[in-house]
Amino acid sequence: MRVGKLLVAILVASRLVNFTLGQATSFCNPKPLKCTGTTTTLDRSSNPFDGIDVEWGAKPVAVDWDGDGDLDLLVGHQDGRIQFFERIADASLVELTGSSNPFDGIFDGIYAAPFAVDWDGDGDVDLLIGNQ
Repeated sequence: MRVGKLLVAILVASRLVNFTLGQATSFCNPKPLKCTGTTTTLDRSSNPFDGIDVEWGAKPVAVDWDGDGDLDLLVGHQDGRIQFFERIADASLVELTGSSNPFDGIFDGIYAAPFAVDWDGDGDVDLLIGNQ
């Protein structure tokens, strides 16, 4: 097994760092690893990524895109499209598709690599997309 990109995100307000690990296979299903206080114990029982399959070469970024105080998930794909998963009240991620996806119709070359930042300093999150 080859290890893909590592996305580091603080998913809960604690002193423990949680992270996701994507694997480079025919499909990528990130697996969250939650620190439980020891270096040998990993809790995989509450995987918010269950049921989310993205293609090989996916570029995920965690950001509070909708401004509701929780982290959503943007995924750039090798075909240039951006997938959007909104975190809802029960902490699960729901994919928004078609016109519900704020990035529907955006294709930026190949291997889209989204990056979210307040680029212009106006208080909202802007999207920068790198590509090959």
